[in-house]
Amino acid sequence: STVDVYVSLVEGNPVPGAMVYIDNEFVGETWEDGLLRAAPVSPGEHIVRVEGQGRIGTKSFNVQYDSREYVIIILS
Repeated sequence: STVDVYVSLVEGNPVPGAMVYIDNEFVGETWEDGLLRAAPVSPGEHIVRVEGQGRIGTKSFNVQYDSREYVIIILS
């Protein structure tokens, strides 16, 4: 299973270089388009935390076996 994490500001601008953590484990940084693609996760409930531009955002998500989830985080 994988998750794509899209990170933007309240104003709608994508956040490149944001640090992405899943269940408190660093999994990567967002690209110029604000997206971290295909981070591997096990099936079940997870929490994603993002830190970027001095702001933090969190969201929980649930991923099924052998599926792909898409999570949007808006930093405020």
